[in-house]
Amino acid sequence: QARDIFSDVTISKLEGFQFYNATWTNDNAEIVFAATTDFNTGAFQESSSHLYKVPVKGGDATKLTSDKNDYANPKFTDDGKYLLCYASANNNYKIYNLNKLARFDWPSMQNKTIISDKLDRPINNYVVRQSQVYLSVEDQGRDKIYSLPVSGGDIRMISQGQTGGYSNIDVSTGSELVLTASFESATMPSEIVRLNADGSHTALTKFNE
Repeated sequence: QARDIFSDVTISKLEGFQFYNATWTNDNAEIVFAATTDFNTGAFQESSSHLYKVPVKGGDATKLTSDKNDYANPKFTDDGKYLLCYASANNNYKIYNLNKLARFDWPSMQNKTIISDKLDRPINNYVVRQSQVYLSVEDQGRDKIYSLPVSGGDIRMISQGQTGGYSNIDVSTGSELVLTASFESATMPSEIVRLNADGSHTALTKFNE
């Protein structure tokens, strides 16, 4: 039976909030989610979303971030030691805000670190597997797949194709690392593919063949 775990959340009753995306904590006891409570200011400034957590069994939400940045798409590392998310600077008088991948210690939410500091391209989506983050990154009009250590450092491009773009990347949870994504190009609608070690891909679906 479905149950509304936001029924006791104060921000939803008093301020109103717009919910974006969520993830389970590794102990399955809480949900961490991104939401904004100032979406009504969008007429004159950029609204900012922040991270919150709420117990699965019900109760009020706890705000995890409170600075002037915009946060979204939270995900935990496999060991539960870190919380990753998008972070971007809002209302900084720039036309375009480049999102970065931030890492927080969990559950303290201390030691915020931008681990994609060497990347000057927008991140469209990402997944975490063990010590690596796999990202779909927009570059020169195409979405390419990169890997980045959770600890930060150099980013490495995985996909090697010269056409088309990848999105909706996902990674297996078994002993064998398998990376999948949606792939499409100007001459082919989207299909699900498996990334190969040499940077090529193998189609897993042929819906549009």
